[in-house]
Amino acid sequence: MAKKRWRKIGGGSFRLRSGRIIKPNQEFVAEESQIPEAFKDLVVEVEPTEQEQPIVRRTAPPSPDIAPEKPEPEAEEEKGYSMVEVEGEEGQYNIVSPSGKVMNDKPLTKEEAEEVLKALEEE
Repeated sequence: MAKKRWRKIGGGSFRLRSGRIIKPNQEFVAEESQIPEAFKDLVVEVEPTEQEQPIVRRTAPPSPDIAPEKPEPEAEEEKGYSMVEVEGEEGQYNIVSPSGKVMNDKPLTKEEAEEVLKALEEE
Protein backbone atom coordinates (compact mmCIF):
# COMPACT_ATOMS: atom_id res chain seq x y z
CA MET A 1 0.00 0.00 0.00
CA ALA A 2 1.33 3.47 -0.87
CA LYS A 3 2.09 6.11 1.70
CA LYS A 4 0.01 9.29 1.62
CA ARG A 5 0.31 12.71 3.21
CA TRP A 6 -2.23 13.31 6.00
CA ARG A 7 -3.17 16.22 8.32
CA LYS A 8 -4.49 15.69 11.86
CA ILE A 9 -7.62 17.78 12.48
CA GLY A 10 -9.33 18.49 15.78
CA GLY A 11 -7.77 18.58 19.24
CA GLY A 12 -5.69 16.06 21.10
CA SER A 13 -2.95 13.74 19.91
CA PHE A 14 -2.86 10.10 18.90
CA ARG A 15 -0.24 7.46 18.28
CA LEU A 16 0.28 5.68 14.96
CA ARG A 17 0.73 1.92 14.99
CA SER A 18 4.44 2.61 14.41
CA GLY A 19 4.53 4.43 17.77
CA ARG A 20 4.88 7.94 16.33
CA ILE A 21 2.79 10.60 18.11
CA ILE A 22 0.71 12.89 15.90
CA LYS A 23 -0.33 16.30 17.29
CA PRO A 24 -3.18 18.64 16.17
CA ASN A 25 -2.74 20.21 12.69
CA GLN A 26 0.42 18.14 12.12
CA GLU A 27 1.06 16.83 8.61
CA PHE A 28 2.59 13.39 8.33
CA VAL A 29 3.25 10.64 5.80
CA ALA A 30 1.90 7.17 6.53
CA GLU A 31 0.04 4.26 5.02
CA GLU A 32 -3.67 4.24 5.75
CA SER A 33 -3.27 0.92 7.59
CA GLN A 34 -0.93 2.62 10.12
CA ILE A 35 -3.73 4.93 11.32
CA PRO A 36 -5.85 3.34 14.09
CA GLU A 37 -9.53 2.90 13.14
CA ALA A 38 -10.65 5.06 16.09
CA PHE A 39 -8.73 8.05 14.71
CA LYS A 40 -9.44 7.79 10.97
CA ASP A 41 -12.15 10.47 11.29
CA LEU A 42 -9.52 12.85 12.71
CA VAL A 43 -7.22 12.84 9.69
CA VAL A 44 -7.67 14.20 6.18
CA GLU A 45 -5.60 13.36 3.14
CA VAL A 46 -3.50 16.28 1.89
CA GLU A 47 -2.84 16.63 -1.82
CA PRO A 48 0.82 16.16 -2.69
CA THR A 49 2.86 19.28 -3.32
CA GLU A 50 4.59 19.90 -6.65
CA GLN A 51 7.89 18.74 -5.14
CA GLU A 52 6.36 15.41 -4.06
CA GLN A 53 4.71 14.60 -7.38
CA PRO A 54 6.62 12.14 -9.54
CA ILE A 55 8.80 13.50 -12.31
CA VAL A 56 7.58 12.50 -15.75
CA ARG A 57 10.30 12.30 -18.37
CA ARG A 58 9.37 12.67 -22.01
CA THR A 59 10.97 10.35 -24.53
CA ALA A 60 10.32 12.66 -27.50
CA PRO A 61 10.44 16.43 -27.71
CA PRO A 62 7.05 18.11 -27.31
CA SER A 63 5.12 18.81 -30.46
CA PRO A 64 5.19 22.46 -31.61
CA ASP A 65 1.41 22.21 -32.02
CA ILE A 66 0.97 21.79 -28.27
CA ALA A 67 1.21 24.98 -26.21
CA PRO A 68 3.10 24.67 -22.91
CA GLU A 69 0.89 24.50 -19.85
CA LYS A 70 0.61 27.72 -17.90
CA PRO A 71 0.23 27.50 -14.12
CA GLU A 72 -3.18 28.60 -12.92
CA PRO A 73 -3.18 31.73 -10.78
CA GLU A 74 -3.78 31.10 -7.10
CA ALA A 75 -7.32 31.53 -5.91
CA GLU A 76 -7.97 34.67 -3.88
CA GLU A 77 -8.82 32.58 -0.80
CA GLU A 78 -5.36 31.01 -0.78
CA LYS A 79 -3.68 34.41 -0.45
CA GLY A 80 -5.40 35.48 2.77
CA TYR A 81 -7.37 34.20 5.71
CA SER A 82 -10.57 32.31 5.00
CA MET A 83 -13.68 31.20 6.84
CA VAL A 84 -14.34 27.44 6.65
CA GLU A 85 -17.40 25.65 7.98
CA VAL A 86 -16.57 22.95 10.54
CA GLU A 87 -17.48 19.49 9.24
CA GLY A 88 -20.39 17.97 11.13
CA GLU A 89 -21.16 21.21 13.00
CA GLU A 90 -23.62 23.23 10.95
CA GLY A 91 -23.34 26.98 11.51
CA GLN A 92 -19.89 26.69 13.13
CA TYR A 93 -16.79 28.11 11.42
CA ASN A 94 -13.01 28.21 11.73
CA ILE A 95 -10.68 30.96 10.53
CA VAL A 96 -7.89 29.35 8.48
CA SER A 97 -4.56 31.05 7.70
CA PRO A 98 -3.00 30.98 4.20
CA SER A 99 -0.76 28.13 5.40
CA GLY A 100 -3.83 26.05 6.40
CA LYS A 101 -3.56 26.54 10.18
CA VAL A 102 -6.80 26.97 12.14
CA MET A 103 -6.47 30.29 13.97
CA ASN A 104 -9.31 30.05 16.51
CA ASP A 105 -9.39 27.84 19.63
CA LYS A 106 -13.04 26.82 19.29
CA PRO A 107 -15.58 26.97 16.44
CA LEU A 108 -17.21 30.37 15.91
CA THR A 109 -20.67 31.38 14.75
CA LYS A 110 -20.88 32.83 11.27
CA GLU A 111 -21.19 36.37 12.66
CA GLU A 112 -18.18 35.95 14.99
CA ALA A 113 -16.09 34.45 12.18
CA GLU A 114 -16.98 37.31 9.82
CA GLU A 115 -15.93 39.87 12.48
CA VAL A 116 -12.60 38.12 13.05
CA LEU A 117 -12.00 37.80 9.29
CA LYS A 118 -12.75 41.49 8.80
CA ALA A 119 -10.32 42.43 11.62
CA LEU A 120 -7.58 40.24 10.09
CA GLU A 121 -8.06 41.80 6.66
CA GLU A 122 -7.65 45.30 8.16
CA GLU A 123 -4.21 44.43 9.57
